[in-house]
Amino acid sequence: MINSLDAISCIEGRKLISLRYIYFVKWIVPALLGFGFVGFLLLWAYPGVFDPLQMLATLLALVVCVMTLRKTIWCLADAVYDCGDFLLVRRGKIEENVFLYDITDVKVRTFYRPFRVILRLNHRGRFGNEIAFSPSKASMWNPFARIDVADDLMQRAEKARAKKSVSTLAKRR
Repeated sequence: MINSLDAISCIEGRKLISLRYIYFVKWIVPALLGFGFVGFLLLWAYPGVFDPLQMLATLLALVVCVMTLRKTIWCLADAVYDCGDFLLVRRGKIEENVFLYDITDVKVRTFYRPFRVILRLNHRGRFGNEIAFSPSKASMWNPFARIDVADDLMQRAEKARAKKSVSTLAKRR
């Protein structure tokens, strides 16, 4: 278990591996889209211009947009810091320390924008069995580019799991 001194030292010497402007993508852009939809609704609610079919279509588009954002962007972590043996993950006011040996798989999804790295965990944490974040140094224009953050995390997680299994076997003897 990590004590508070380790977490504080991680924050001081941290390395951000997630996208810096994810707050803008998660909250500012959807707010601007929401204001646009409300503007269209107010415009079509004006007497003489009212068309119930257009208003219904706008409301349906708003619902689809919110569902899409919820599924693709709002599930991403706000910040992921590399602290050596563990990752400090933040989403909203919730923080969790994820040890590298708890990471069983690292997947990269380049279909979505922004790109995402999905960490599959061995144990269920505060964010569930999977943690998704957008990597900081990913080429947004090349969907076939290697994402170094994901490759590095997978190699380090494999080494940490091997080291932990060796130490577990040594304790049993």
